[in-house]
Amino acid sequence: MENSLHLRLVTADEVLLEKDIYSVTTKNTGGEFEILPDHSPFITLTVPSKTVIRDLDGNTLTLFTSGGLMRVLKNSVIFITDSAEFRENIDRERAEEALRNAKENLNNGSEFEKEKTREAYERAKERLRTLDSE
Repeated sequence: MENSLHLRLVTADEVLLEKDIYSVTTKNTGGEFEILPDHSPFITLTVPSKTVIRDLDGNTLTLFTSGGLMRVLKNSVIFITDSAEFRENIDRERAEEALRNAKENLNNGSEFEKEKTREAYERAKERLRTLDSE
């Protein structure tokens, strides 16, 4: 379809979403970015973040996506991510508990354990950000 992108959002468990869309916005290590129709070829590693998909009718789908890989080529977007949750499926209590646990343990353990705790902290923070966004 002209002036659209074909998105295939894949997690380790399933093809979560496959449809024609207008745009997708997410984050990589450089910050937030948006992919629109006719975007130049692009490959990036994504970081845990709120991801917003705007469909061809102007509706938005908001979800949390963990780290992954995105490839854009000829109006086709393949987004492979470890996990993804639509905003309405995020368990606030679980996300808040994960954030508290990570905060408490940020300075404990080996460097490897500290890095894993920082990653858990970022995931929990972004899940809550996704939940609290409009």
